[in-house]
Amino acid sequence: MIGVPVGFAAAALTTAARDIDLTSPSSAGSPSPDGSQIRPDVEVEVPDLDGLDGTDAEVGAILVDINRSEEQMLATQQRFADVLADAADQAPAPGDIEGLLDQIGAAAGEGQRELQAIRRDLTDAAASDRDVRDLRDVYLTHLDSWVRYFVAVEADPTLFASGADEAFTLSINTTGDAFARVVREELPDDLDAEVRAFADQIVDRGFPERALSDDDTV
Repeated sequence: MIGVPVGFAAAALTTAARDIDLTSPSSAGSPSPDGSQIRPDVEVEVPDLDGLDGTDAEVGAILVDINRSEEQMLATQQRFADVLADAADQAPAPGDIEGLLDQIGAAAGEGQRELQAIRRDLTDAAASDRDVRDLRDVYLTHLDSWVRYFVAVEADPTLFASGADEAFTLSINTTGDAFARVVREELPDDLDAEVRAFADQIVDRGFPERALSDDDTV
């Protein structure tokens, strides 16, 4: 999923919370730098993998773990958004900002631990074909970008509050673009139709096509 949560100055946390759309599960970070939006409302239907074999089974199993990862990213961003919504509702005093940032740090810590567990599953997933390995490995690079971001926010929640997350944004978005390109252009032509649809739904939800700038590298 592309898009790091937008940074907020700690002293203006309440105002910032009022200025964003908190109705989206990832509203704290859904816009990418070029204004494109993820679509958390896209229905993702996990296919029944029983009866599949070979590449179909391997790609399907890897996509199941990728979907788990994407759902965890959405859930963590929802927790960020909930903290901001509470800030908007409660109009906290300046002395309460530290507690809000602690909640952001706790959400980031739980998110990164869940993602690292999913990463282990992905690393162990069967991938006998080069196309399958490429799909898995390009997504692992993207997942690692999110883990690094969440680890950094857990260690210093003011990173989230200060807006000093541009490098993380670039890494997450460019690795996300690379994953989406593999799904759109490089999956086997004869892939099972339901597995193919599953892959497309994952990309449609979290990886909008973006107009890449000169600063983007993939």
